Amino acid sequence: MTCVWDALRTKIQNDDLYKILGMQTNSARELVQCLKSKNCATIGVKWQGVALKQKEMEENMKWIENHNVNSIAHGYDCSTCDPYIILVCYLLHVKITHKYVNHTIIYDPPGIARYELRFENNMGHFW
Repeated sequence: MTCVWDALRTKIQNDDLYKILGMQTNSARELVQCLKSKNCATIGVKWQGVALKQKEMEENMKWIENHNVNSIAHGYDCSTCDPYIILVCYLLHVKITHKYVNHTIIYDPPGIARYELRFENNMGHFW
């Protein structure tokens, strides 16, 4: 199950996938590898209107660093304050609205967002 990665790949603008993230084949595995290679402190990103603290950024970076790309076919347990979603928000300078079972979660990039990505999920699927 690569629904998280597939949703990201289909909703992120192609220019961003190739020019900013450096993808070449647009596969779920490659997306994860590219994000891992660009793992960094997400300074200025806001989650639910609050800027991430240094400790939170460090924990997110460690999470991404330790995530095994070979595990993606077995699903990904996307959290409500997800390190990869935060990183996408930061790298692409996009607002992300994530609706999780009747709860709306907003990720804002530093400054003005270039565009918005919208995702939804339930207890077992992300789209």
